[in-house]
Amino acid sequence: LEDVLHTFKDHAAQLTGATASEVSFWDRERNGVVMLLEHLSGTAEVTRDGGTLYSLEDYPATRHVLETQTPMQVSVSNLDDDESERALLESRKLHSLLMLPLVSRGETMGLLELSDAEDRK
Repeated sequence: LEDVLHTFKDHAAQLTGATASEVSFWDRERNGVVMLLEHLSGTAEVTRDGGTLYSLEDYPATRHVLETQTPMQVSVSNLDDDESERALLESRKLHSLLMLPLVSRGETMGLLELSDAEDRK
């Protein structure tokens, strides 16, 4: 499974030209998403902070993507976008985010997130 996840996030970043890609698992019991791994451009390493839990109480846009299985784009420059997502992007020196639900047999399992230092609209 780890090899599949690594290949998936590496190819997603390469195909889109994104600065970073992340795969997260939806932990319904803890009401959050758990980062499984992250790829940052310019590094050969996968973040080992896996297990970081992001509470869905704090990220309503993420909750919306998971519950509706609808992709969503967030831009730091768009003041109408989720404030907490924009703040997290800014703290990481990123400007845009694309959240894609990972769905298996009709059930949302988690997210693939593509972030970029450029403000993509």
